[in-house]
Amino acid sequence: PINSDPNDIIKMAREHECLIVAPHPFKGYPKSLGDVSDLDVDAIEVLNSRFILGKFNERAVKMAETLGLPMLGNSDAHFVGMVGRAYTEIDAEPSVEAIFKAIRDGKTVVHGTRTPLGIKFYQSCLGVKRRMLNLI
Repeated sequence: PINSDPNDIIKMAREHECLIVAPHPFKGYPKSLGDVSDLDVDAIEVLNSRFILGKFNERAVKMAETLGLPMLGNSDAHFVGMVGRAYTEIDAEPSVEAIFKAIRDGKTVVHGTRTPLGIKFYQSCLGVKRRMLNLI
């Protein structure tokens, strides 16, 4: 639900035995979770390849380390050229239950790098074009 309190969303997710991950907590625009120390999360996304600057990822790593929470990486791919730029290696058998348990137990290794500026620029141009066409 849009504009819901994060604690309410987490409560609903817990009722369905979901894994709770704080996605790019320091994205900052249009809105992000920021400090999640008061939230019942299982892990934190610490490498989002779409961030041009590393500061958002660095802040997320610091927070995960401070809180002792597992770290995840993700390419946040919006088109094929970005798939696999960042990913998480999870030491688990291939089942949902085993993967969730391994993440909660911190059996994760984050790999990857940020998306090159040229690809990010191209994606931004496509977004501007899409928004302009929606105005017509």
